[in-house]
Amino acid sequence: MNHLAIIMDGNSRWAEKVGLPRFAGHEEGSKVAKQAIEYAAKNNIKNLSLFAFSTENWQRPEDEVEYLLYLLEKYLDEEAKNLAKNKIKLFVIGRLEKLTHSLQDKINQIHQTAVNDSVMNLYITFSYGGRQEIVDAAKKCLINKLNPEDLTEETFQKFLYAPNMPDIDFVIRTGDRRRISNFLLWHMPYAEIYFSEKYWPEFSQKDLELAINDYQNRIRTFGTRL
Repeated sequence: MNHLAIIMDGNSRWAEKVGLPRFAGHEEGSKVAKQAIEYAAKNNIKNLSLFAFSTENWQRPEDEVEYLLYLLEKYLDEEAKNLAKNKIKLFVIGRLEKLTHSLQDKINQIHQTAVNDSVMNLYITFSYGGRQEIVDAAKKCLINKLNPEDLTEETFQKFLYAPNMPDIDFVIRTGDRRRISNFLLWHMPYAEIYFSEKYWPEFSQKDLELAINDYQNRIRTFGTRL
């Protein structure tokens, strides 16, 4: 598998189920995300995308949003050097102009100092919406006065948030919701999708392995007939 994407859903509902505040769900979810990153790196998954925070999530209670921003900044502070050491190239993509200036500066610094000989690309989507990404790319095409005759899928992709991101092979969604929630729409034309009833904080490595085994047993035709 070249590109695995995970919609990490169910943090808040897990916290409510076990009688903890919503913040605890996000904290536990961040730990599971770290485990998924480690698993992907050890198992030669070249690209991993994690849906951390959508454009719609800004409408959540202010204290919850602030805590999610805190978790992102905490992760960057604690893990950026470790990721670089392990040759994992980190990209944070989305409408980042809505983040605090200090957080934007940290993200820019990480992007500028990223390793070139990476063994895995890690994409964290934050303040992200799939339709918005496509609209933003279309605006960049207009700003650059691109001729319609020159517009191809390959050219258009150059204006996306992560131009070199490959198509997604497999999407895992936790939290017992069966939708893709506006996640990386351009990049999943033929992605296989797996839905788990488990909330993200309780999604174990064994669950991840079961999902990947399910993917490996599927026959992908990419729209053609066998």
